[in-house]
Amino acid sequence: MIFFFWSGWGFLVPVIWIGFFVLTQAGLNAVIGPNTYESAEWPKLLAGILSAVTIWFVGKRVNGEPGRTLIDKKTGHEFVFKPRSTFFFIPMEYWAVAVAVLAVIFSFTK
Repeated sequence: MIFFFWSGWGFLVPVIWIGFFVLTQAGLNAVIGPNTYESAEWPKLLAGILSAVTIWFVGKRVNGEPGRTLIDKKTGHEFVFKPRSTFFFIPMEYWAVAVAVLAVIFSFTK
């Protein structure tokens, strides 16, 4: 049995999160110098907050799409089907809060 931990575009949560950490590390090492990212805590906080903001807006965009309305011919009832983008069954935009909290916790603990 194949079990997916995401639905829709939910797989982008870890991709965005890890991507911002990698880009922040590469950018700081290129601009300021090597070992800048590893020695300071503010770059990790910056990467976490930027990824949280990005996840929030991407999640609101993909989960805010209008649904498709289908009408049952027999009963006349309307059914609205909306695509959901989740990661571990949590909507993408809610992961932004978790990512921001984890960024603050990880930046202040050693």
